[in-house]
Amino acid sequence: MSMRPRAALLGVLVFVAATAFACSGGGGSSGRQVLVDYNNPDFANIVLSYFPDSVAVHQGDTVHFKQAWNGEPHSVTMGTLVDKGLGIVNPLMQKYPGGQGAPPEVNDQFNQAFKDLPFMFGDNDQVIQAAAQPCYLDSGTLPSDPNKPCPKRTQPVFTGKQAYYSSGFIPYAGNNGNSFDVKLANDIEPGTYLYYCNFHGPEMQGKIIVEPKGKAIPSQGKVDEAALSQARSKTGALKKSLDKATAGYSLEKAIGIAGFPLSDNQRTKLKDAYLAGFGTQDNNPVLANEFLPRTIHAKVGEKVTWAFVGAHTVSFDVPRYFPILAIAKDGTVKLDKRANSGGGTKFPDNYPEGAGDTLIVDGGSWNGTGFRNSGISPDTPENAAAAYSLTFTKAGTYQYACLIHPKMVGTVVVK
Repeated sequence: MSMRPRAALLGVLVFVAATAFACSGGGGSSGRQVLVDYNNPDFANIVLSYFPDSVAVHQGDTVHFKQAWNGEPHSVTMGTLVDKGLGIVNPLMQKYPGGQGAPPEVNDQFNQAFKDLPFMFGDNDQVIQAAAQPCYLDSGTLPSDPNKPCPKRTQPVFTGKQAYYSSGFIPYAGNNGNSFDVKLANDIEPGTYLYYCNFHGPEMQGKIIVEPKGKAIPSQGKVDEAALSQARSKTGALKKSLDKATAGYSLEKAIGIAGFPLSDNQRTKLKDAYLAGFGTQDNNPVLANEFLPRTIHAKVGEKVTWAFVGAHTVSFDVPRYFPILAIAKDGTVKLDKRANSGGGTKFPDNYPEGAGDTLIVDGGSWNGTGFRNSGISPDTPENAAAAYSLTFTKAGTYQYACLIHPKMVGTVVVK
């Protein structure tokens, strides 16, 4: 059972209602707005997409990227290095959706294509500063030292000729919270310019089509319509599967609806487990940040187990909300260690060798008092599952949450 839908060939590392689109801007020609991710009003989610995924603008216009904050970092990353890398990778992703059936040499091609395009997170969740901080390089490549950012400079206009042009981590708060503007040069060459998210990888990408001044382009209203149509299409299919999985819940039923294989060992060990997260194997880049079911009923002394779909935590008596990435005064982007703090045994950083197809971490017993946290679930091998258990020793109604995804909450009623 692969409990983590693959976002790209390598498995790289997700309440806007209709009115939010209508308020995004007028139909003038000074620029257009594109959404980064999307909040479906019917369930908590993350969507590894830009909406719309293609936008036409004029030379000299500004493309305003507006982020829907769902807890995971995003970026807008472009430039000639990106054009080159995506030019190699995109045909491979079309041929091997989700990496399925890809021979080893394809992953070698992927690695080669992205050798000069670091992801925001490296090994052991190290933050790669050149990718996480804003970076504007006219030529050359990014620093190889993961702790070294790109040279700091005022954001230039985008000429289409820069080697690397990136927002870095788009923060959810502050003066420019959840937004990033790309001002196009007045003399930028008409054509198509690709961009992607350097946290989630090339599956999350879009394109800016620059048209000459004077050529008609869709109004912002038409852009909003396309964005809403694409967003509803991507999230609507998962909502139907989510509803089916929740009704008359059992893990085996939910995993069957998701389309994951389930081994006999997993069927036995996770028979009575609940789910932290939900997604399907249809290569739709949408994950439900939901606990299934949202309310769990247990007895004093009973061990409750959650199996994980995606990277989440199961956390009780949590501190005030904090994003997993924070920006220090000097611009350094850091992973907030509180996501892996709190009492009890936690997930290891990596899936242990020899764990087989099922890793269950026993968080011990909890009496309803004190910060108790599973830590962030590790990336799992293909057809493997990570799970977390907690034994409740006192009757009560306990709310819990995922420390990564702020809208992912649930309740355990213990009697």
